[in-house]
Amino acid sequence: MTTNITSVPNMKEQITSATSEQIEEFREHIKDDPKLIKELDDAIDEKKPIIHANGYPFWDPKQLNASRLTLFLEENGFGNFRNETGRTSKSILFKNENGVLEVHDPSSIRTWLINYVNKYEEQSSPLFDKLVRLTPQTLGTWLQSLKCWSSNDFPDTEKLNLFSDDKDHCYITFNNGVVHITSENIKLLEKDALKDKGCIWESSIIPKTIEVTNEHEERNPFKDFIHYALKDNVEPIHPSNGENDYNEGTDDPSFSDQK
Repeated sequence: MTTNITSVPNMKEQITSATSEQIEEFREHIKDDPKLIKELDDAIDEKKPIIHANGYPFWDPKQLNASRLTLFLEENGFGNFRNETGRTSKSILFKNENGVLEVHDPSSIRTWLINYVNKYEEQSSPLFDKLVRLTPQTLGTWLQSLKCWSSNDFPDTEKLNLFSDDKDHCYITFNNGVVHITSENIKLLEKDALKDKGCIWESSIIPKTIEVTNEHEERNPFKDFIHYALKDNVEPIHPSNGENDYNEGTDDPSFSDQK
């Protein structure tokens, strides 16, 4: 940086491409001019990236910022899960994706970071090279600072509500939805039906699609006959107001061999 800068516009323009050493050299040159010192500080503040509440961007001009990176990851659902009471117990890296807990490791988190910044930063940015060169060992050390969660209120952990069935309701999760089973019926619910009830592990989702047909809504004369024939003091159903429940209840050809 040259040392004959005397106007704010020129200063701002050169600050943008100047190194920290060049800036300090110029600061030394103008140290006796309070007005220029203030203009320099203002120009530097404008050069600095805006740090959002979620820690983004999580890098400085020359390096990644570990504290902002971990804050950014926490704001995007990453954390450590502990299922044992000991403070030194091994934890599991996870990402809470709308109530579904995805298991991760340092390598997969680095890939997630690269994919994320790829949406907002130029690929020629030095940031990509920093992320690619970031070793799983180094990132793994930083990730130990992520907030720790547990479902049992273990010491030094935050409470994470995990969903579980009860005696009256059973839920089975598939790719396309959640099957809700009770003693009365079986229903297929939306994929996010359990979101407000608690989190589930991604590994518990059956990787298939399912279709549920409620047979109770379709009248079956033969089934009706059997159902009522085995009950006491119940008026049987007459499928077509016929005189013979058995014959009328088995008009369907599929039951002809059962008469």
